[in-house]
Amino acid sequence: MASNEMNTDAQPEESQMAQLMQQLVTQLSTIQTERAQERAQFAQQLADIQAEQRNERKASRAQIRALQETVTSLQKALPPATLLNTNPTEAVSTYTPEEPSSAQITTNAMRKKPILPDPPKFNGSRLNFRAWYLEMKNKLSVDGPALGSPPDQFAYIYSRLESTPQNMTIAFVERGGTDGTHDPQQYLKYLNECYGDPNTQSRAIDRLRNLRQKENESFGTFLPRFEKELADADGGSWSDAVRINYLEGALNTKIRERLVGCLDTPRNYGEFIQMLQILSSKIDSFEFSKKKIHTRTRSPLYDSRPHKQEIEQSAESKTTDEMEWEPTRINQAIQKANRELRGKRAKWVDQIEIDRRKSEGRCLRCGRTGCRIDKCPLLPAKRPQPTIDTRVGKSKPVLQAEVEEEDEESDQYALDQSEDESLKD
Repeated sequence: MASNEMNTDAQPEESQMAQLMQQLVTQLSTIQTERAQERAQFAQQLADIQAEQRNERKASRAQIRALQETVTSLQKALPPATLLNTNPTEAVSTYTPEEPSSAQITTNAMRKKPILPDPPKFNGSRLNFRAWYLEMKNKLSVDGPALGSPPDQFAYIYSRLESTPQNMTIAFVERGGTDGTHDPQQYLKYLNECYGDPNTQSRAIDRLRNLRQKENESFGTFLPRFEKELADADGGSWSDAVRINYLEGALNTKIRERLVGCLDTPRNYGEFIQMLQILSSKIDSFEFSKKKIHTRTRSPLYDSRPHKQEIEQSAESKTTDEMEWEPTRINQAIQKANRELRGKRAKWVDQIEIDRRKSEGRCLRCGRTGCRIDKCPLLPAKRPQPTIDTRVGKSKPVLQAEVEEEDEESDQYALDQSEDESLKD
């Protein structure tokens, strides 16, 4: 009884497993069928491509044979004296195109997409023609197959012109070039004849001969200017000795003086430039450090604090007190002028004038001979817009004080001084 029940339970499980196996087998057969169909389609496509390539090769061979027959018939029609080769089979070589590989097919398919951008439209300006001409040559060289056949490239050049150059070359375009073949290289040559400068190289040589490096110009800034003129003059094909000679003659005095001590200068142009760059860098570094030390040690030309300048001038005036050389006539003139100058303000002068007054023993405030800053009747000077006077004259007695224009403060000071003098009297 128990065995019958176990057999009854096992039968549904076996049937389920059988159904699952049947489903898996069905799915597997379906997948295999689909894969077989895909392989068949791929093989058919590959066969179609190969057949197309064979047809193209057959057509190419047929065209070559037709051309060979045409050449042979033309040679037979010509007189024997005009034939360069009496054997027609030697004159015409048989060409059998090779079957392109898969890599070549992939490369040709990828090259159908342009790589370079379209050149800007040429507006007819001679200054911009050279750059546009080079861009167009590069475009045709790199993206020529993507643009199409030579007539297509011929039309592309015309499309990259503005109205003025289009109208100028419209007759040339209508004729299809000089021989009607719509050759793009003929079109570029024609544009170069119309807009190109035939004297570019000669003028560049003249500029290169007269080119000079400025005294305050670094070699790194000067070198690109020299290289541009050298390239315009087609100097890239010159020998190293000629290029070094031109470059050495264009250098400024500082670098040329340093080159005098260089006994073993390079004879190679690239090595000579590298040596000049190192030398110029050392010169710039030395001058910068020297300028920094000079700026740190030198005294300022103008002091932003007038009271400090007056204190320094008072200290410097002690040396003038020891000089007892003022004539009596000058003292009398100064005493008379002091009464007229009392309350007025001194005129601001630069440090050069202060040093000149100090060396000549004059008053540092009013600039008169025989006057001292602690007894000068003028008020301290106010700092105006700075100016520098570099003139140096012969030292002579100065009796006229340099006085600033009167202001309210000096007028008030003069009134106070007059009141004090009246009280004293």
